[in-house]
Amino acid sequence: YLVVNDHVLAHKPPSLSHKEAAGVPLAAITAFQCLEKCGFKYPPEDNSAKSVFITGGPGGVGTFTIQLAKHVFKIGTVVTTASGEKGVLCKSLGADEVIDYKKTKFVQALEGRTFDACIDLTGETSSMIRLVKPNGGLATIMGNITSEMLREWIAALGPTPGAKPASIIKSAINAIPGSVLNLFTGASWVGHRLASGAHFH
Repeated sequence: YLVVNDHVLAHKPPSLSHKEAAGVPLAAITAFQCLEKCGFKYPPEDNSAKSVFITGGPGGVGTFTIQLAKHVFKIGTVVTTASGEKGVLCKSLGADEVIDYKKTKFVQALEGRTFDACIDLTGETSSMIRLVKPNGGLATIMGNITSEMLREWIAALGPTPGAKPASIIKSAINAIPGSVLNLFTGASWVGHRLASGAHFH
């Protein structure tokens, strides 16, 4: 037996086996937190005019993120990436648009478009930065943030006047708890480029 707080427990739906139910919490909670970190509130506000771009829609976290975005947070436009028949699955879960990444790179397919939130489930943050609207959010599940990753993201934004040296980036990373990156909002070397404080997690 295991003693746990009752607020972290929920009844298993009769329609799920014990194995299926055991697979839900980690992926579903990760998906929910990604959406919350990007600024979507629950219970949802009117998100019918909002948009979200999710990479890796057919994956474990991706399938939950699509469903939560569309049916729980009621986000108007949900776009994701998938290949072949997996795109059909994503549309059945609620995706409005699926980009077949084996045929077209999403950066090309989405040229000129921006989103209220971008959720990186495939390690492509540097390619997604320019897709985030001013005051939008970007969440990634790709582990601890390194100085190399930060340099890559900053490079994706292009030259920034008054950029700080790499040593400042390293000291900034030391201030980040775990894998949560919430440093871009106040960082002048990126904040200037983003113009209106898009937030990153």
